[in-house]
Amino acid sequence: MGSNTAAQAPQGRLAFGLFVAAAFLSPLLYSLCTGHVWEDYFITFKHSQNLCEGHGLVFFPGERVHGFTSPLGTLLPALCYWLSGGGSFLRALWLFRIFSAAAFAGGGAFFLQALRAGGAGKYVQLAFALLYLLDAKAVDFSGNGMETGFMLLFLGWGLSLLVRDEPRRWPAVGLCWAGLMWTRPDGCVYIAILALAGLLFANGPRLARVVAGVKSAAVCAAVYLPWFAWAWLYYGSPVPNTIRAKASCGGGYPNLSEVVRGTVERFPQRLAELFTPTYFGHGGWPAWMSVVALSLGTFCVVYWLIPIQDRLGRMVSFCFALITLYLAFLRAVPWYLPPAEVCGLLVLAQGTVACARALPRGRLAARGAVAVGLVLLIGLSAWTMLMTARQLEVQQREIEWGNRKVVAEWLKENVGEGERVYTECLGYFGYFSGVRIQDNPGLVSPEVIEEIRRGPDDFASVGLRLQPEWMAVRPFEAEGLTGREEFRTRYELVKTFDVSGRLDQYPDLLGKGYLEGDATFLIYRRVTEGAMSPDGTNAEKPDRSSQQQPLK
Repeated sequence: MGSNTAAQAPQGRLAFGLFVAAAFLSPLLYSLCTGHVWEDYFITFKHSQNLCEGHGLVFFPGERVHGFTSPLGTLLPALCYWLSGGGSFLRALWLFRIFSAAAFAGGGAFFLQALRAGGAGKYVQLAFALLYLLDAKAVDFSGNGMETGFMLLFLGWGLSLLVRDEPRRWPAVGLCWAGLMWTRPDGCVYIAILALAGLLFANGPRLARVVAGVKSAAVCAAVYLPWFAWAWLYYGSPVPNTIRAKASCGGGYPNLSEVVRGTVERFPQRLAELFTPTYFGHGGWPAWMSVVALSLGTFCVVYWLIPIQDRLGRMVSFCFALITLYLAFLRAVPWYLPPAEVCGLLVLAQGTVACARALPRGRLAARGAVAVGLVLLIGLSAWTMLMTARQLEVQQREIEWGNRKVVAEWLKENVGEGERVYTECLGYFGYFSGVRIQDNPGLVSPEVIEEIRRGPDDFASVGLRLQPEWMAVRPFEAEGLTGREEFRTRYELVKTFDVSGRLDQYPDLLGKGYLEGDATFLIYRRVTEGAMSPDGTNAEKPDRSSQQQPLK
């Protein structure tokens, strides 16, 4: 018995090492194949670059606006830019990708350790390992410039500590919590969820867990305090402007009942989004994927309520349910989803097997069904990863480089000094044009947030009150503008960027609806009051500010 165990130990270490290596390579290979650079990376990276070049941690030099959410996701790219010698966002991005891939691998290792500590069998561990490696959203957002890999690292660490349930480990718990806060300000929500799960599923006296939690919170506060204090002094508030901007979306809720109702209504949608490709709702994917995803999500949500001897699975299911509820409240963006999704994958691997073992009769048949189900889920994950890789490779080439960057370069050539551009697309436009962007919802533009809060808060009304010299909009945004006489008399269409025809060469591309959303941009320029007649014809010459340089 002893010799057999000793023989298995090296095999276990080898398998664990192979998993960590594969998890490290997965985001890097995915990035190499797709070249995908997420829009918001350029928002944070412009802060990073300006810091390294002596302009401060700002998007627009001279304007101290806290226009990013993740301190770690902004400071680490700054370090990468400095280490790579500056001058190239691509070198800095690839160095950042290496750090992110290492974080993704570390997160997977912690999740796997949690399974081992919870008594999961080797087949459960294998199933989760494969699902983790093939999680398209987690892999993509761990390589495309976002902070997702670090969220998975600290969440996995937190769950690993939670499973062990040892109050004496409070210093490690505090450091883990601080990591969550440094990764995103809403890390406090994940901390609260982990702490609540620890109390609910505690193995020993809860008072000892509460005392340990208070000590951990003190460690977390001490480690996070330097950033909190510096941000308050530098920006005038510890709350990022991005949070204010996102809170203003949709005008907010008038009362608590509307908050509850909106969260409940969005909850099923969030469940489905967790296990479907990014931006599945834009169309171009098989409809049955939503049904499968909602079924998987429902099991993950309710599993913690099943009276079964599976502390690990039920505890993670509880965390999954609360994180999903938070995402439903938040109107979460895609890179917020992988932490909940990975928790769900762990529940699917551990919970389904535990349910099969708990059945008094037909246990063998149930185990067979679960095994087949997990194999099918792994196959679906592999297929989804391949299809999304193809989708994002085309999207990066045809839309990001082929259209959005081209629009940005045109704006750089034609927008005069001091002129403003109103648009929703801040990342590529703002980074590659270098012009003054007034983005909606106001991530780096406090004046946009104020106009949204004044109301009406729709895209067209806010833009018309700001009266920028330029607007760069998509066709569906232009519809809300061209229906206003005020817009028709003040703005003229001067340029159209349309690459939708290029997408016709990919008739079998899945998820094409996501690409079509940014395939066309219309550039409008403000003219002198009364220079445009109601029918859209030019009545007068443009004002002086629009004549600073000819259109190219």
